Amino acid sequence: MKRVDEAVSKLGFPREQRKPTAHLTIARVKRIGSLEALKELFSSLADVEIGEMMVDHIRIKKSTLTPKGPIYETLAHIELGEMEV
Repeated sequence: MKRVDEAVSKLGFPREQRKPTAHLTIARVKRIGSLEALKELFSSLADVEIGEMMVDHIRIKKSTLTPKGPIYETLAHIELGEMEV
């Protein structure tokens, strides 16, 4: 991240002040026209492989886009326990 920050600052962009947080955006839903269509979309992605990573919690976030940038709100926080494989 440091190298990316240095490279973009040389292009005139301000340096990022926030601490980076690893995350994965699974979907961004602007509006739900049909719950059934949303279910079908997620079902169609069931076999898509995106790699592996260790996850100890899940946060469901809502982002509200504003002219000053997005505002994030945590809707749910789920702690995951140890799993036997």
